[in-house]
Amino acid sequence: MLYPSNYRRKKMSFAKRCSFDFSTVIQERGKTYYLNKNIISCYKNKNEYDATVKGSNHKQYHVSIYVSYNVYNNIESIEYECDCPYEFPCKHIYAVLLAIDHKQYKEPKLKPEIQPKQISLKKLIHKIPPKILKKYLLQHMEEYTLELDEETLKKHFIEYLPKEPYEFYYNRLYNMYILRKDPTQEIQNNLNQIKEYMNHLDYVQSFIILKAIICSMVDTNHLTDDDFVIDLLLKLRMYLRIITRKADAKRKETMIVPWIKELESHNFYHHIYLEDVFADIKIDK
Repeated sequence: MLYPSNYRRKKMSFAKRCSFDFSTVIQERGKTYYLNKNIISCYKNKNEYDATVKGSNHKQYHVSIYVSYNVYNNIESIEYECDCPYEFPCKHIYAVLLAIDHKQYKEPKLKPEIQPKQISLKKLIHKIPPKILKKYLLQHMEEYTLELDEETLKKHFIEYLPKEPYEFYYNRLYNMYILRKDPTQEIQNNLNQIKEYMNHLDYVQSFIILKAIICSMVDTNHLTDDDFVIDLLLKLRMYLRIITRKADAKRKETMIVPWIKELESHNFYHHIYLEDVFADIKIDK
């Protein structure tokens, strides 16, 4: 939701600036949440704030607040949202606004943001061998019409797209964990990419993404025993078995084996499910 600011005084608090959007009851409840220290965490990253708030029945909600500034460095607008079921700006948001006003947030050291590599549809088509492109078009055209969806085309010809480096996947997940953002959708996107690259026999890129997922969890202490992590590791175990079986010997020896030995040296961080990911892979001691 976007809530434009009607005030231009620099020293006006966030809560007061946005008060027109909250009923008196919601403001009082938000103030109570703030005073009762229901805000579990609040992080600032440039113009964005991400917070976790403890709601009723100890359920946790995620609040995001984004501040836009004009050329004079005055607040232009404030955008905020909460994943709680309330349909209007809620007490969780108001509590976080009060926390921001009282400087009760952290500014963690994050990894550099790496923008995804872009390629136009025209350049992609130029890269695809004519014979392969012709076959695809004939398979997807009606007698007199042809509909091309860019996303579908890029997914089908993923091997001709520019590949992202390891840091692209790792940094994004690392920062999400540090900022306490929900990484579920990002991880699902990564899993889909792993499968697509494996389908196109690119086991190196598949391994790069897989390694980034695991290392980001290890390095941010999010390698837990909850159901999501266990289910994720089980999927990654299956993918790694396929990658190891299909990848050439040189790639296995230079990429996969050294990483496994490094994890072994740390006793797989005492995580039995992480150890199980590599259980079927034989390496020379």
